[in-house]
Amino acid sequence: MKIDMHNHTVYSDSTATPAQLVKKGKELGIIPIITDHNSIKAEKDMKAASKKYKWPSIIGEEILTSEGEIIAIMPNEEIRKGMAPQETLDEIREQGALAYVPHPFSISRRGLGPQNVHILLKCDAIEVINGRASSMTDARAMEFAKRHHLLMGAGSDSHWLGGFGCAYVEAPDMEIETPKDLLEALKKGKPRMSRRINKVENLYNRITKTLGKAFK
Repeated sequence: MKIDMHNHTVYSDSTATPAQLVKKGKELGIIPIITDHNSIKAEKDMKAASKKYKWPSIIGEEILTSEGEIIAIMPNEEIRKGMAPQETLDEIREQGALAYVPHPFSISRRGLGPQNVHILLKCDAIEVINGRASSMTDARAMEFAKRHHLLMGAGSDSHWLGGFGCAYVEAPDMEIETPKDLLEALKKGKPRMSRRINKVENLYNRITKTLGKAFK
């Protein structure tokens, strides 16, 4: 079982639809977790696509706090942006969701950074492989996770369909229906990367999104 833990759709800043991600997930054998910025609006489309293609998918939300981003996985309701990291974490806990920190040491990608180590240590898992981050910041995240015995996740951070599936967690096959199930998968799984999204792809993605907005 493979789980790509960090992906975006047209409901935030990607050109991919939830249905496209689910369909691509089935083709690749990878379960997508959709983590749009400050939104869970993709959930309805995602669930419909999972039913249509008979392939699982998971909703999440990448929340911008006052000091960086935290992902809530399987929240019941959308969590508002702009709160302090601890307030955001408290809200995630109140909803029974899983707290996952993306690109924790990446400055260009709104990582929480070393100034928020106390928050990193309270979260359920941190992203040690990000498809769009540098190998250096990934290595730093992995070293931190190992040193503090934290669960490790991986995700493509895809903002277009072609970026999906380049980073994921590989775990034994199991049903993922609750945050607790996902935690069990992470405990038994290993972060993997098939490739890193390069600068040319990132540039292509930005141009495509800009043109798309211009012709709406």
